[in-house]
Amino acid sequence: MFVLLVVAVGVGLLAGAAGLQEIRAIEKDAAISQALSNRATLLASRVAQTSILSRLDDFESEAKGKQAIDRLDEAIELVDSARAAFRSALPADIRTKSPTLDPRLRTFVDFQKGIVDIGRRVSPKAALIEADAIEARDNVREILSLTGNLADGFTARAQQAAGRADELANSLLVEIVVAAIGVPLTVAVLAMIFLHAHLTRPLRDLMKVIEAAASPLDLVEVPHTQRRDEIGQLARTVRALGDARATLTTREAEAELANLHSHRRAEELGLIATEFEEQITRLLLDIVTSSASLRVGAEDAVVRSDQVASVSVEISTAVVGAGVDADRIAGAAMQLGDVLAKVHSDIERVAVTASGSNEGASAAEFVFARLSENTGQIRGVVGLIDAIARQTNLLALNATIEAARAGVHGRGFSVVANEVKVLSAQTAEATTQIAERIATVEAALLDASTAVSAIVSKVGSVERTTTDISRTISSQRTVVETLSATVSRISGVAGDAAIRVQEIAEANAESVRQSRVAALEIQGLDARIGAVREAATRFAARLRAA
Repeated sequence: MFVLLVVAVGVGLLAGAAGLQEIRAIEKDAAISQALSNRATLLASRVAQTSILSRLDDFESEAKGKQAIDRLDEAIELVDSARAAFRSALPADIRTKSPTLDPRLRTFVDFQKGIVDIGRRVSPKAALIEADAIEARDNVREILSLTGNLADGFTARAQQAAGRADELANSLLVEIVVAAIGVPLTVAVLAMIFLHAHLTRPLRDLMKVIEAAASPLDLVEVPHTQRRDEIGQLARTVRALGDARATLTTREAEAELANLHSHRRAEELGLIATEFEEQITRLLLDIVTSSASLRVGAEDAVVRSDQVASVSVEISTAVVGAGVDADRIAGAAMQLGDVLAKVHSDIERVAVTASGSNEGASAAEFVFARLSENTGQIRGVVGLIDAIARQTNLLALNATIEAARAGVHGRGFSVVANEVKVLSAQTAEATTQIAERIATVEAALLDASTAVSAIVSKVGSVERTTTDISRTISSQRTVVETLSATVSRISGVAGDAAIRVQEIAEANAESVRQSRVAALEIQGLDARIGAVREAATRFAARLRAA
């Protein structure tokens, strides 16, 4: 039964370990998907930043133009490194589904490097003209679309993996609770039923039979004689002891009856001397036969008593062995308590980890809120730039009108006004695109904040669940301690039973001694019968002589 308990606990622990391993694998998949989503988002942001930097503006000095070209070159290097890192981390199946992403990124990097080369060899103005190519803008939009779709797909995949991990954790929790409660209770109930049915109740029945067998008049029916174990052997020994007692009682009654008959015959022989001599011989022969039967019965009783003594020794050894087994079961229960204590410690460590994760997720939620505030501020700045661009456009329009009024003298001023108008239109278009990008970033931040809030809720649920598991394991430790105390009491009962069996053996030894004394007395009876025969002959002779 202890083996069944150990096997059940081992199976439960293996199932729990397998479940934890599967949860770790799912969480690892979710982390990888989230990391790929972050890489895709980083790549998209660097591409967008580089595209914005490539739209060079007129500068007050050549040094500022070179600085802008250098910043663009640094941004290109960041894009190239982000592209290489994203491509190396991207799974093969995703690369197969998006075959145009890496070529477009390479085209974008080469195009931007060409802009840097033109800006350094020719002028920033020439680089600006090259950067306004429609194909380049289409390529950037396609890259941003592909990376955005990949980021959304990886985010959804990470959320699905997190959901599977939560479901598996809940299922594992239910299995652990059922195993921790059901297995010890089932084994304890089976052990109590087994001990009551096969040890305690049969011993009580035999004790009652032994007490009844002590009565010289009652005939008792011994139970459990059909069993093949030590209890059955003890029952058969008790039955043999009862049969021997009944035989001895019968022999004593017969002896008393024979003595009474002899006295009556002696009185008749006193009246009839002739019949006395004839009947005395027959009577003495009957007495000799009865004496032989009594001697055989006494010897048989001695043999059976010796058998009872041997069986009593075996029963005492078996009861002592049962006490030792009960002590071993108590030790095993204590070891089970230690195992439950170890599981309780592991659950507490999981709870501490979950608490730390909850704090980290809360901090991330706060950071996303700050990012949302900063995005709103950027949106305000973009609106201000757009307003300035509209005012600049109006000023350029007024300057064009004034240049037209000035005629030939206003041509140079008209060229400047046209350039200002073009720049204001480009600024308005750039602010519109920036506003769109900011709206996209705000939506992504909102989704991330929602996901972090969900993570905070799930981590809190895990923390509460581990607390419940810890309480349950504590209660199971109490049950195991109670079981150990019960087995210890059973060991004490087995020790008392061994003492009682020893007392039975001592009583049986006394019966053996008395049976042997009776056998010796019966042997002496033969000599007495011979003396009686001689005395009867002499008495008959005296009667005849009289």
